[in-house]
Amino acid sequence: MFKITIHLPSKYLGMPLGTNPSRISTWKPVIEKFHKRLLMWKGRLLSMAGRVCLIKSVLNSLSIYFMFVFKMPKGVGRLLSSIQRRFLWCGCTKQRSFCKIQWRLVMRNKKQGGLGVGSLISKNRALLLKWIWRLSFPGTSLWKMIISSMYNLAYENGIPIFYNQPSKIWKDIMSIVQTDVHHVFTNHSKFMVGNDSLTSFWLDNWIGDYPLKTAFPRLYLLSSSKSALVVDMGRWSNGIWL
Repeated sequence: MFKITIHLPSKYLGMPLGTNPSRISTWKPVIEKFHKRLLMWKGRLLSMAGRVCLIKSVLNSLSIYFMFVFKMPKGVGRLLSSIQRRFLWCGCTKQRSFCKIQWRLVMRNKKQGGLGVGSLISKNRALLLKWIWRLSFPGTSLWKMIISSMYNLAYENGIPIFYNQPSKIWKDIMSIVQTDVHHVFTNHSKFMVGNDSLTSFWLDNWIGDYPLKTAFPRLYLLSSSKSALVVDMGRWSNGIWL
């Protein structure tokens, strides 16, 4: 019989396990990659357009592997943005230089007058939002079944709800729900009821602009089937609810 012993923190496929993603030390490999990648380039020999291209195509992609799982602390976001900002204006990361334009304007897309560099924090939120979308999407994936069993998963208006205390990583992922990134996502998405077997009658926004719980609060309070699905409440046929 073989005995496998794992000492945390450790790494699996390059991802740290057993560490606190809220600590800057967890993001040290990403920060070091930023510095090492820029050391390979002669920033002073690049034009302004070349520096912008390097930031957008190389630097912005270095942290995606971490950002797809961990919520980036604001301190790390400010540090990585400062590295990008110094490289853009002076061609290196150690010297301070005069910023000709505010960085928040540089991050805007070109249609809004910026350079299209983008925000690492917003990109991190968008990547984490994908996990919420994958949990809400119908399916019986093994990882989804494990998460549902561990945290007693339920759904309200398409948003996963953990009734058991989630881990630090899932807690950070669910914190994206109240951000502007999630509002943009929900405003540009809608339910497709299908066979009615996955849509909550009261809690999901499947008809009209609001869930029936919000549109008819008194009826919801009187209902004895608050967790019923659409298929449990009948069916719509030829303009008549059967």
